[in-house]
Amino acid sequence: MVNIRYAQGGDEPQLELCMKACGLYTEGQDYSQWDQPVLVAEDEGKVIGFIQCYLVKPIPIMAQLAVWPDYQHKGVGRQLGDAMEVVLKTLGITQYICFAEKGNLRLIEGYRQRGMKELGQVSQYLRKIP
Repeated sequence: MVNIRYAQGGDEPQLELCMKACGLYTEGQDYSQWDQPVLVAEDEGKVIGFIQCYLVKPIPIMAQLAVWPDYQHKGVGRQLGDAMEVVLKTLGITQYICFAEKGNLRLIEGYRQRGMKELGQVSQYLRKIP
């Protein structure tokens, strides 16, 4: 049975492994500190997914949704999204944005099923500051 909870100290190694398994890991990045709301999905003590939301103004950004490949297509991502929306509601937040790669049709369809509207074409870029 999947349990959704806030991330806690000691989850960092499992969060990092999940990011690597889902292609979200950036080499050399310090993943030991998480200062925004992070929820994890766990199954029998193993972190199988997580979601993070950046509480920025004017509109928070839902980011870093990842689910281990073995647990994908089982509703874990939807459970994480639903749980994060509950957190946002308790903070008085009424809307948020999120991103998807143009070719990630499964994620885009999931957003549409949640009633989200596409705002335009977006590409994300990462620059390491020399």
